[in-house]
Amino acid sequence: MERTLHPIDNYEIPSLLARIAAATLDLAIFIFVALILFSIGGFVVSQEGQTYANYVALVDDHIHYAQLANKDDTNQYVALSDNDLLSMQEDNALIINRLSYFYLSYLTGENIGTNLEPSLHYQESVVVDGVSIAKKDYYTVEFFNNEILKIGEENSYFVYQKTGGNVDTSKVGVVDDFYIETVDSDSGPVLRIKRDVNLLLYLKDIYEDAIVLFYNQPSIIEANNYVNLVNSILMLGAGVLSFSIFYLLLPLLSKNYRTIGKHIFKLTVVDNDGYKAKKWRIALRSFPLFGAIVYVAIINSIYFQFLLPLLLLMLSVGILVFNTKRKALHDWMAGTIVISTKQPIKIYDNVEQYEEVLKAIKERSQTTNGK
Repeated sequence: MERTLHPIDNYEIPSLLARIAAATLDLAIFIFVALILFSIGGFVVSQEGQTYANYVALVDDHIHYAQLANKDDTNQYVALSDNDLLSMQEDNALIINRLSYFYLSYLTGENIGTNLEPSLHYQESVVVDGVSIAKKDYYTVEFFNNEILKIGEENSYFVYQKTGGNVDTSKVGVVDDFYIETVDSDSGPVLRIKRDVNLLLYLKDIYEDAIVLFYNQPSIIEANNYVNLVNSILMLGAGVLSFSIFYLLLPLLSKNYRTIGKHIFKLTVVDNDGYKAKKWRIALRSFPLFGAIVYVAIINSIYFQFLLPLLLLMLSVGILVFNTKRKALHDWMAGTIVISTKQPIKIYDNVEQYEEVLKAIKERSQTTNGK
């Protein structure tokens, strides 16, 4: 007897809007719950994990004493913004003052407060051309003036400094339309700064160089590596748990393998022949999202962390848009198709069950005709 497949073409294919809306709702719920789980895990680790808490406090103290960041409204340190760098009369002088402190006090371990021990957290020397030089002998006023501000060089933005004076920007005065200057009440003008539209770009460059130097310190690298490792584990755990609940457990426990989004928008997953999809197909269908979760958890670079998930999303949406059966990338992988169940419809487990139903219908029809 020739097998009769279920007429898949009789199913209603959902609209593109319904597919995207259901997927967006599922993804939003997944991310929301994952963030809650990650926050709970982070709180527990910060309270119970002494090493984690110590490393977080260490980096926080370093950021505080390096003076390369401001605190935001949530009391978290954030990098100085373009707005901080933009004001010619106040903030530029402040940036220079901070940079001066960073190179001449923080990096040398001088006057950085009682919470940091230079002998524990600082390299005592730098290596230049194979020669080890003590930091206090390397990061000097002359180094800052010549290498960072480049005072005296042609086209320098910093054109005047009182002989022998350090950069002190506690007070700022406007000279004229071309210069502002830092003022020390005891010794007079210390530094004049050109009013130049390109000064902001230069300040951003030397500020970003200082940030790189800060994060390349061995103690900061060690602390950040540990904190990033713990955060990656927490992110992976939160993501996998939320994924397991909303993309595996709930669908597999539901009658027709529906996620919350599919239930709300009345969508159901079946195999390519129109029969109830096997559980392994539902699991395989979720594999791209699982891979994206692992990728995001282990990649620490903010530039590449969401690159793969974004590419997968764009590819899946593109495939979804340009095929009439509205099959996304994961549908092609798992051999499934999403159908609309706005109208009541019988979904058979397999072809054998469908043939039995056809046989019973045929027998009833013959019995009726016989009468």
